[in-house]
Amino acid sequence: MDIEHFCLGCMSYLENPNAPCPNCGWQKNMKNPPQAFEIGCTLSDENHSAEYIIGKFLGQNDFTVTYLAWSVNYQEKVVVKEYFPNGLAARNLDSKKIAPYEVNIFNDGVTNFIETARKMPEFSREPNFVKIKNFFLANNTAYLVTEYIEGQSLTQILQKIGGRLKIQEILSLLNPLADILEKMHFPKKILTGNILESL
Repeated sequence: MDIEHFCLGCMSYLENPNAPCPNCGWQKNMKNPPQAFEIGCTLSDENHSAEYIIGKFLGQNDFTVTYLAWSVNYQEKVVVKEYFPNGLAARNLDSKKIAPYEVNIFNDGVTNFIETARKMPEFSREPNFVKIKNFFLANNTAYLVTEYIEGQSLTQILQKIGGRLKIQEILSLLNPLADILEKMHFPKKILTGNILESL
């Protein structure tokens, strides 16, 4: 892969790598936030059997940093989630490795992250569940790789329609999410109806 001709904002081919991407507007000089991986760096699992080129930063919550990435092995766009809990660790900028402040708490979090990732593939056939591609340990932390699904975030939807959703629109968005969460957390329960119908 010629990374020079690759848009790391949307993973599409660039005829002119010095011009903004015609697909997403990404420019060569754009950078990820300081706490995130640098654009274009390579992430590998411990055995170097899987390799990913890190693209743009997609977001961060209390536990993970999320990136768009390119799977070198499968030549496809993916999402990489890195276990990097707020306030519990920092990144060594020279080595990419995560340095925890509270080692025991951090290691418990890594263990839980990997255990959850191990359980997730059994739900991959569910229509509202993202497909798991890989999970592994590296850089003193854990990673989860999923398929990339084109779409809009809730924030983008709200901006597009003026900031408000009707109750039926909210339910149409939340019902599939509630259904898969119920199956994940109560796998032996026989589902007799929509979880939101009882609220």
